Amino acid sequence: MNKQSICRCVVVSMLSITAASWAQNSVGLGLANFKDNCASCHGASSAGDGPKHSFLLKPVSNLTWIDQHHGGKFPHELVWEVIDGPWSEHSGPHVTRELPA
Repeated sequence: MNKQSICRCVVVSMLSITAASWAQNSVGLGLANFKDNCASCHGASSAGDGPKHSFLLKPVSNLTWIDQHHGGKFPHELVWEVIDGPWSEHSGPHVTRELPA
């Protein structure tokens, strides 16, 4: 194996490790973010049964069905619009734009 081939192998290995590490960190950060900001209402399992759900004015959505209601695809943009709200007068399902409720 020549020097150029070894360098290529090292670079590919480093990129693979970095990508895998980033993916694990990304999922971990997403789970931590959900736990800190969403689980109090939506529940740890996302079924809408969090400890605060009974105190809210509107029923809490069961998030486990989102992809099934959209043809098996997760609608990322729609979900962000619901979370962040459209930039209008309407506050959407969260009553206020302040989350967690």
